[in-house]
Amino acid sequence: MRPPEYAETMLDAVPYTGQTGVADDDSLALSAQERQGNRQAWQRIIDSTLIEWGRDPAQLEDEDVTAPAGAIIDRANELAMILRDEGWAPPKRVVTSPDGGVVFERWDGPVLEQIEVTENGEILVTCYEHSRLAHVERVRLTT
Repeated sequence: MRPPEYAETMLDAVPYTGQTGVADDDSLALSAQERQGNRQAWQRIIDSTLIEWGRDPAQLEDEDVTAPAGAIIDRANELAMILRDEGWAPPKRVVTSPDGGVVFERWDGPVLEQIEVTENGEILVTCYEHSRLAHVERVRLTT
């Protein structure tokens, strides 16, 4: 099986759609409380993870891990603020990639979505279904 081709799009045109590929009425009709909860969760990630990492990126160094550069952490922070403001569901975890990137991960059942700010500042959205690569997309930020 051939992996999907890279697509390129602007972030504001790529809402998270889950397994079906289209937004359903339930996902469009989040309650004000759910939207506020999502926004607060993103803000906690920005405040307690990304800002802390930016203060001391060396804390992320490990034998097999290159710490993200300050510019990459700043870009991840910018991405997190855009996703927060656009109302995206927050990730379940934020991790560094071994090569110096930052990855936001969320999953629901058999679907895993990763939004990565790579070590060179690119943003990739990767989706796996049942542990198989289903979609890869290169994204440009629009602000």
